[in-house]
Amino acid sequence: MSERKFICWDFDGTLGNFSTLDGSSNVPGSRVGLVELLEEIISKKITNVVTTNNNADFVLASLLNFKLSKYFDMVFDGEDVGSFEGKDYLPVFQHYGLNHLANPVDALVVGNHTLDIPTDCSGVPFVLDTTTPGPVSDLREIVLRLTK
Repeated sequence: MSERKFICWDFDGTLGNFSTLDGSSNVPGSRVGLVELLEEIISKKITNVVTTNNNADFVLASLLNFKLSKYFDMVFDGEDVGSFEGKDYLPVFQHYGLNHLANPVDALVVGNHTLDIPTDCSGVPFVLDTTTPGPVSDLREIVLRLTK
């Protein structure tokens, strides 16, 4: 297996609770243990990107507000990866000059919904994070195992 080159993270839910910045009663913020996990991943020279159906401006503002922007190389929003009917990750591969057919393990996709599963890049590993909005402890174990 080749080394992973990047991880595609779903935004709202997977990384934390950000949609509530609109004033609802839920407390917005990143998940417990997320920063430590991202630091471990970066120490392995793995690039993190956000793949989301949200608007890029909202995501970038949220990442800045919660001091997470330094952990992510780029945000691919709904215009890049598609709408709420599944996500296309080919634009991510193309941006980084990778061939998903030759090396599907160059990437890992992490999301909290089956709609985050790659619709256009078969063979790319997908982690369905069922622990949201809780701490990332279980997710951490899986992601670190898949990035060895």
